[in-house]
Amino acid sequence: MLGLVRARRPRIQGDREGTRQWFESAETLRQTAASDETYPPFMAACFARVGDFDAALRLLESVDHLGVVNHRFLAEQNRFFAPLRADPRFQALMEKAREKQRAFEVSRTSTSSRTG
Repeated sequence: MLGLVRARRPRIQGDREGTRQWFESAETLRQTAASDETYPPFMAACFARVGDFDAALRLLESVDHLGVVNHRFLAEQNRFFAPLRADPRFQALMEKAREKQRAFEVSRTSTSSRTG
């Protein structure tokens, strides 16, 4: 899978339509991105890099339900998402991820206090 991305990488830079066509034509990649928590953020970074913010946000939203979005990395450190940070949709998605993490931490703390 990563080989597909690496093979395409030189052409990804700045080619919004080519990147979208490539992603849509790569059935295995699309299936993996739809069922895996690892690839969507990586692919979203590719789309953000070429300025296709809608596609990037759709991919990030696709992993939100899994509760595995590393919001701190995406919201503060990942340079490819810098152009998205001002987008209210990205901000809302990161806030939702923060809330999920808080809820997880609270449940983990209450579970460990009951078992400890």
